[in-house]
Amino acid sequence: MTNEEIIRAERIRLMEAGRIGTVRETRVADENGNVTVVREPDEIHDYETWRSLGQQVRRGSRAIARLRIRKGRKYETVSYFCRAQCDTIWA
Repeated sequence: MTNEEIIRAERIRLMEAGRIGTVRETRVADENGNVTVVREPDEIHDYETWRSLGQQVRRGSRAIARLRIRKGRKYETVSYFCRAQCDTIWA
């Protein structure tokens, strides 16, 4: 699995467990007219990515997930935080 697949699977697992919310719900109709609601889980990122997006992880926040992902040729365990654990950085 790629890093993106690992993170997406974890986002879905956290959403189903009720630990993170949903960003949006989309209604999809199949050829028989049956409507299914597809929920998109909220974003999770590591500390550095939140900083690059202009967000600051709150002091004392515990990681919502720790994932073992590939960085270069090695695997590392990286802490991930959700948007509810961040504040906007004011410049």
